[in-house]
Amino acid sequence: MHVDSKRSVVRATYGGDALRGPLALPLPVWLYRPAYSGADSGRILEPARKGIPDSQIEARSSRATLTAVRTRARHALLSIEPGPDATAVGLWVCLERAAIEAAAGSDGLFFFQIRGLPVATATGAESIGHVIDFLDTGADGVLLIRCLDDCEVMVPMVDEFVTVDLKAGFVFVPQLDEFRV
Repeated sequence: MHVDSKRSVVRATYGGDALRGPLALPLPVWLYRPAYSGADSGRILEPARKGIPDSQIEARSSRATLTAVRTRARHALLSIEPGPDATAVGLWVCLERAAIEAAAGSDGLFFFQIRGLPVATATGAESIGHVIDFLDTGADGVLLIRCLDDCEVMVPMVDEFVTVDLKAGFVFVPQLDEFRV
C-alpha cells in the first residue's frame, strides 16, 4: 500500500471483494495496522480471509472516513479524511460489514457475504460443496468452489452460471459438473 500524506490518497491493491455494486460515499473506515508485515502474502492476507476480531480492530486501528474511490486497472485510489501520515504505510483500510451492506443497497454483493455458503445445483437440492474463494480476473470474476469430494471447481461469476440467494443462504450453480476438470 502506498500513502501520499499530502493529498490523503492511499493506493491499495484489492482482491475482488466487491463482486458488484458501488459503495455510497462517504463511508466510515478503520485504518488497521496488521500484526504481521513480512513478505509472506498468504500470512499477510490470512486475517482478511478469516476476519479480524473486533478487539484487534479497536486496539490496532484509528477511525477515518473514505470520501472517494477511483479505480485504475487492479488498483484503487482512496481519498481518506483525515489524511493518513507517512507512518500509515502498510495500513489496511477496513470497512464494517453493516456499513458496506447499507452503502451498497440491495444490489450490492460482496465476497464476505458468500464465503463459506453451501453450493447446490438447484433450489431444494442437497449441498455439493461450498464457496472458498473469489478470483478477480479483471473481467468477470471466478468463484472457487470446494466440492464434497474435495475437488476444487472454478466457475465464472456471471448470471448465466451462478445465482446467489442470500436469504436462503445458498449459491446455485446448475451446470457445476461442466466446470469440473
